[in-house]
Amino acid sequence: MAIVSISRLQHRRGLKADLPANLNEAELGWCLDTRQLYIGNGNTYMGNSQILTQWSPNDQIITHAYVGDTGISASGTVQRTLGSILDDYLNVKDYGAAGDGVTDDTAAIQQAINDEWARISSSNAAVFDSRNVINFPAGNYAVSGTINLLPYITIAGEGVNRTNIALMSGSLGPVFTTADSLGQTGANIGTNGAVLPTSISVKSMNIDGGNDPTNPVISLQRCSGVTLSSIEVLGAWTEGNDPSTASPGVLIESLGNAVVTSDISFTGVNIKNCSNAIITSDPVQRINVNGSQMVQCYSGISLLGGSNGPSNIQINTSEFRDISSYALYVETYNRGVTSLNNNYTDVGIVEGVPAIYWDSATDSCSSISDVFSSRAIVDQIHNGNSSNDATNIIINPQRISINTQQPTTLQCALLPNITNASTSITYAMQLGVAAVQIQYSITAGTYRRAGTLLIISDGVTAQLADTSVELNSDATITFGTAIAANVLTVTYTNASAYTGTLSYTQTYWNN
Repeated sequence: MAIVSISRLQHRRGLKADLPANLNEAELGWCLDTRQLYIGNGNTYMGNSQILTQWSPNDQIITHAYVGDTGISASGTVQRTLGSILDDYLNVKDYGAAGDGVTDDTAAIQQAINDEWARISSSNAAVFDSRNVINFPAGNYAVSGTINLLPYITIAGEGVNRTNIALMSGSLGPVFTTADSLGQTGANIGTNGAVLPTSISVKSMNIDGGNDPTNPVISLQRCSGVTLSSIEVLGAWTEGNDPSTASPGVLIESLGNAVVTSDISFTGVNIKNCSNAIITSDPVQRINVNGSQMVQCYSGISLLGGSNGPSNIQINTSEFRDISSYALYVETYNRGVTSLNNNYTDVGIVEGVPAIYWDSATDSCSSISDVFSSRAIVDQIHNGNSSNDATNIIINPQRISINTQQPTTLQCALLPNITNASTSITYAMQLGVAAVQIQYSITAGTYRRAGTLLIISDGVTAQLADTSVELNSDATITFGTAIAANVLTVTYTNASAYTGTLSYTQTYWNN
């Protein structure tokens, strides 16, 4: 183009506060304190234009409007700064998480959660606010303690076997626990006016708590609306070990009656190598387990809760495989527990128990179109009280399913003239508490006896009750208990010269 005039370029430098509002046309102004560069617009346009450099707040200056696939801006779109667009995506690495399996990422992860809650709670309508997903790129995130899941928080990885969060060696879990808006956990949840943990989501990652044999991998306490999806939960239990040597996968608790934990959803959750895959310890409501797997655990889903147990529990289209004890254990007064289209494979073989156990006062429990593929176990469902046949129902059982339990009969010898000798009946007590029912018969010479032993233990002491009938008087045999190294043994005294034969069947469960 034609040159109409040649001007002498001038350069100014100094503090930004001293920069003239209108530099001369093409005049440069360098701000020493902020490292920003401006060029004058002259008298035609007035003001100054900033020349962007690495020191400029580019993400707050550059704007963008959404453009569709055709390259034409969509109707009604508005321009936003690049910074506001980037802030829609939250990444734990923004807080310094390394994900290298060595660096302790606990503080970085917790700070990301705390900051997101602070952003949400700054509005009076927090429940309706936009919430950022806290993203975990593929990597191995080592944590040295428990991560608190605050209300309305969603954390997401890049998928199972891509994003892994693992408890470091020597550290105590749980890996995740629910917490209220003040970060309070356990029995303190909801105190001091705090917002209860609700609307929480964890998805697309591995969660490994195998380095802590005591605490659960995930603890859901006094919470509601919690969703676990497309995750794998890993413990450290291996078949043959005492279940007390490993922690449960997911523990669900209300911690009393002040707040009832409710509306917990498991979708595509795989739980492996845990003492209990999922366990409730007190009343909870509305738990849904869908399309999930419980594999190589001592026990599958244990629904405990005493006189006011859980209600409305649905287990659908899931698999229980290689479970040493019960796959689904439903304790007294639990209501509305439904097992629908589930597959029970090699369940209960080690302990000689059925796949599904309904305790004596359960109500409205059902098994519908379940498939049982356990070897050598004749009975797959135990209904604890025949009076419940009208409310606890079994519909379309595939393969084998019988409504009364008939365990395999075992035998041991009762030696003559012996005091407080050990039988072969022993139990490793999970969580320090065991309850046992043994139906037995004894022959010794012409002596005949049949009865039932009831045993309850807290791991330190035990009480035994013996109800029996007998014929003839060749022998006098009494039973007792002994506890050593967390193993309960049934003992006997035989005050006769006859060797007896004890035949028995047993039911054993842990609370």
